[in-house]
Amino acid sequence: MVRYVFPYAVKAVEELTGYRFEEIEVEYAGSESECDTMLILQGSLYPNAVAALRELSDKGWRGIGCMSIRMFNPFPEDRVTDTLKSVNTVVVLDRSNSFGSVPPLASRIFTTIGRHLDAAGKTLRTLVGGLGGREILVDEMKEILLFSHLLLQPGKKGLEPELVNEIEDDPVVRAMIDELAALELRCFRRHTRIPKHICSEKDELKQREIVREKLMEYLKNGNYLRFLENYNHVEFVGPKELLRETELRKQLVVRIEILRSRRAIREDRAGAREVLTLLHYSLDRDDWKQAGSYMPKLFEKGEISPQLLIDYQGRLEAAQVQMALPRETKAITDSVTDDQKPVTTLPKSETGELEPAKFSFAWDAGEVELIKKKISKQVSQNGREEKYYNPDDFERALLDKLERSKESALHKAISDNPRVDRSEIRTAYEECYRDDINRAITREILVEDFAPELKDIFEGEGLEELKMVILASISVKKSKGEQVSEADVGDIQREVENYLTQEILPDLPKSPGFYLDYYHSMVRPELDKYIKQNI
Repeated sequence: MVRYVFPYAVKAVEELTGYRFEEIEVEYAGSESECDTMLILQGSLYPNAVAALRELSDKGWRGIGCMSIRMFNPFPEDRVTDTLKSVNTVVVLDRSNSFGSVPPLASRIFTTIGRHLDAAGKTLRTLVGGLGGREILVDEMKEILLFSHLLLQPGKKGLEPELVNEIEDDPVVRAMIDELAALELRCFRRHTRIPKHICSEKDELKQREIVREKLMEYLKNGNYLRFLENYNHVEFVGPKELLRETELRKQLVVRIEILRSRRAIREDRAGAREVLTLLHYSLDRDDWKQAGSYMPKLFEKGEISPQLLIDYQGRLEAAQVQMALPRETKAITDSVTDDQKPVTTLPKSETGELEPAKFSFAWDAGEVELIKKKISKQVSQNGREEKYYNPDDFERALLDKLERSKESALHKAISDNPRVDRSEIRTAYEECYRDDINRAITREILVEDFAPELKDIFEGEGLEELKMVILASISVKKSKGEQVSEADVGDIQREVENYLTQEILPDLPKSPGFYLDYYHSMVRPELDKYIKQNI
């Protein structure tokens, strides 16, 4: 019945308000006909996805789209089918999860594809994010779009035998697979209580080897989606993982696609996807050089927009690739047209202005030190009492303790504002110090429980050694008569990473990737500031 009444309801609303309601809303980077990758979502997730898509479109990306489903029952199967006919990669981002099954929106989309289209010829990726009202930022949306567009396009099942051999022999891939298998075994130990006489250490090692072989098999078969599904049938966006298992899985896919792209360029059969994979994801200047040398062929074929060359000009220059911009390329300016204005989901007042937050905190370094001290005590207590806290448990317990601590700004704010809702003040405090809390929890648990050697490498004398490498690198540049500026921060950081990779990491018990991940997220931001202070 609703199916027949709905068109008349739409017409009535349009006559009253001038607004025409559509069952779906779609936006493209490029034209509809060239869309290969479609991100499908609902509600308040859509504006940030559109903002991300527009930024990518401005930089020259094509073949990507976003779709918002605006009516769930009855589901607009015909409209969705028409939109997805020529799309190869379908990514569904749900804001709710069905544990042990496919989330609601993904279930509807995949059922529609199965009923009306060739599901076997498409990549179907399932994501869950934004739970509990958390926002998925524009940069996160951009990474979802590019990762899906560049690395998850459907192709023939399985990788070439030569590439499989290269993967099996690659020390980075082997180390990362070993790390993932070890993390899975650690998770098994943490969340189960199987008696030792039933599951011995020998059984655990056997289980670890089974997991390792299963993960490697997924990769060799090119089954990236199954490999990435760290939580039953789905991937989570930005999960709070202390050991970053989900990120490690994504890095493995990136590593293998880099190896595949290198081989394609060597064999002169690369396309836009392989070239852009090396430019976007690789940190190796040789890869940038190979990709840059291949780009003119793709310009001639019209496979790459000249605008993209501007976005990667810095990497091409670092690799000493001399390439003139095509004449039709226009410089990117700071001006923004009305239809390119950022999309926001913030509430607006009657005057159209954004409403200010009802309560806020000013960031304070002393408060951060108090947070670190409290979390350190919590982690030590958790280790002694085996409470098996998750990161969210630590955060809740921290806020409870800070509420009772007279030293804390949270305690003072709640005491001084009895008429303001306590949960509103806590939320404002979390928003102000979220990054500091997450970093402190990650640091304490990794150092306390998993990798105590991190303290020796990246704190105290270890940190001073890294600063000496920075000062030496700056001195070398100046001795050559070079003008050192903030543009050289990346080069100086590469010297630090080379030092770590060659001198420090080979003798450590875990894979180099684990320590470099920790360095990038926990140490590098502070060293970036140190470099800028000393150049």
